[in-house]
Amino acid sequence: MDDTNNIRENSAEVIESVESKQKKAKSTISDLWKCFTNTGKAEDGIEREKCNGCKIATFEVGTTPKSKNYGTSHLRHHKEMKMKILRQLYQKMIQRCSMKIKW
Repeated sequence: MDDTNNIRENSAEVIESVESKQKKAKSTISDLWKCFTNTGKAEDGIEREKCNGCKIATFEVGTTPKSKNYGTSHLRHHKEMKMKILRQLYQKMIQRCSMKIKW
């Protein structure tokens, strides 16, 4: 009888251990998420985020049904490219203004 109780207690401990080790939902740690707005899941079941800067680009995020994992790398690349373009436009604007002003 003691063996039966020990087995039950051990199996309960194993089940609790497995449940506690199951994958938990990731928190959004990166500051990059402030630059994007969640638009929810599309018809294909994939969650999407929209760029707050350009308001056009949408990106797949999270894990897709086909087990493809979308993290923040592609979001960071998009943001960096947009910042690069904005810097170039800003520099051109400053050059044009400085040409018009005679010191």
